[in-house]
Amino acid sequence: MVLRFLRWRRHATPGGDATPRHVLVEYNTRDARDRFSLLLRRVRSGEQILICRAGDPVAKLVAYDGDGREPRRPGVIRAELVVTGVRRLAPRR
Repeated sequence: MVLRFLRWRRHATPGGDATPRHVLVEYNTRDARDRFSLLLRRVRSGEQILICRAGDPVAKLVAYDGDGREPRRPGVIRAELVVTGVRRLAPRR
């Protein structure tokens, strides 16, 4: 019972409103797996989350800021078509 309370005490409320944005919140691997969608929402809002296994940090969830490529424009295709081995048909008379 004491261990459950100590684990619960480390985490913010389920809504995530009680934790300041500059504090790294720790979740153990099981809790992170059970609350993954909640953690993703919190990361999208700018929070950083640390995932630990037996108290040792394993991973850090941070927001993805893109990979630096230019954004895709829908409807634009850049391609080259090469056709080989095709016979030309003689025109009909």
